[in-house]
Amino acid sequence: MREIAGKMNLEEMVSDRQKFANLVKENAEPRQRGLRRRKVSSKRPRP
Repeated sequence: MREIAGKMNLEEMVSDRQKFANLVKENAEPRQRGLRRRKVSSKRPRP
């Protein structure tokens, strides 16, 4: 969020929602890809 706030001011965030949404998506995609790689199975091992 800090990265986006550094690129847009508050008025722009409110008035240009498409630009704001694009910036959020651009910043979230690399993190999501990283999380997918590190995903751990939620199944518990059997005793």
